[in-house]
Amino acid sequence: MPTLEQLRARDYQAAMAKGPTGLGGWLILPLIGMLASPVANAIVVLNSLDVLGPGYVLTTQQAFAVRFELAQAVVIGVAPIGLLVLFFKRKKVFPGAFIAWQVVNLIWMLMAFALTQNAFRDYYEASGVSFWGDGNGRTLVGALLGIAIWTGYMLNSVRVRNTFVR
Repeated sequence: MPTLEQLRARDYQAAMAKGPTGLGGWLILPLIGMLASPVANAIVVLNSLDVLGPGYVLTTQQAFAVRFELAQAVVIGVAPIGLLVLFFKRKKVFPGAFIAWQVVNLIWMLMAFALTQNAFRDYYEASGVSFWGDGNGRTLVGALLGIAIWTGYMLNSVRVRNTFVR
């Protein structure tokens, strides 16, 4: 655990840093994403619970896919709470934790897509709707772009380097 003197030295370094510091600039966009994620994932949770309810008849494979998506929404939706703590405390580990959250989200998303596409194949074939044209392709591209943009920003930004120093 760092001593009080070490903490003061880090704060002094941050204050003397050249370039932008603080929770402003482009850092507002990841903040908005972390605030919105629990809300968006709560909607997924409610929809998943509805599909698992008595009004739907699902195969075992379909029910598993929906439960997997439900678990994904809970984990990915709750993680930003910890990230927000790191963010507002300006912890040095925040940029890496934020990148890890995005990568884990992408991995879970790919697994959920594979399960859903396989479990609901009959639905997609019967309706003539492409699995990837049903918004899933756009979601995947958005996740990939988000990782590319925010990983580069978190690793190379002077503001990030000057802000997350504790």
